[in-house]
Amino acid sequence: MSWETFNQLKEANNDFEKEADRECLECDLEAIGIFGLQDPLRDTIIDSIARLKVAGITTIMCTGDNIDTATAISLNAGIVAEEDLGGRYTCMTGEKFREFVGTIKKIADPKYPDDREKDTPTVGDIHKFKKVKAELRVLARSSPEDKYLLVTGL
Repeated sequence: MSWETFNQLKEANNDFEKEADRECLECDLEAIGIFGLQDPLRDTIIDSIARLKVAGITTIMCTGDNIDTATAISLNAGIVAEEDLGGRYTCMTGEKFREFVGTIKKIADPKYPDDREKDTPTVGDIHKFKKVKAELRVLARSSPEDKYLLVTGL
């Protein structure tokens, strides 16, 4: 579309003031190409994850990435194996995690029953948290609050 054609459309459609005025631009469009990018893992990450496993340390990846991206990265890094992907809690979003285990609640410290500042934070449903903890390897679309909830439960 030339600038001249564009300006004529703009003038004929209320200078594109409203979304409905711009709909004429979305006709007869053609996809020219689609591509994706993947950042490479750092050179040491696969070896580091393997060493942690040998040492008996479980790695849980918390990220803001979407679930598909996070799962792919965790597979490449060795955090999750293909056979683990069928698990109910292996890869979760922060939202699903919160819905299942509950949010942070505070329990009064028996030493200071009248001092709310001394209340101890805990997970909303610790029994459900223990089920998730045994399997969780990827927490995707996670917020700082989700990470705090996870660390509090651990």
